[in-house]
Amino acid sequence: DDFRAALKAAGFTVNVDTSKQLADSLDSLHRPETPFFNKLARILATRCMQQAKYFCSGEFAPEEYLHYGLATPIYTHFTSPIRRYADVIVHRL
Repeated sequence: DDFRAALKAAGFTVNVDTSKQLADSLDSLHRPETPFFNKLARILATRCMQQAKYFCSGEFAPEEYLHYGLATPIYTHFTSPIRRYADVIVHRL
């Protein structure tokens, strides 16, 4: 909330209702006179995010299957790098 208040005081609005809206809001944070403003805002917005948690889909409600970086409502990830092909196939479905 402090982050959003600081941005509001600077004339920006950040929508955090969904990960996609947050990503779009962060994309819109530009100040021509301060080239690193967007990068700083992104660092401040994402540094406090919790570390990723891996879970089985039956443990949580589908509303909790969120992934900020991909801005997708449902996300799956196989933990082993050799299973990367499986990740790609599942996300194409």
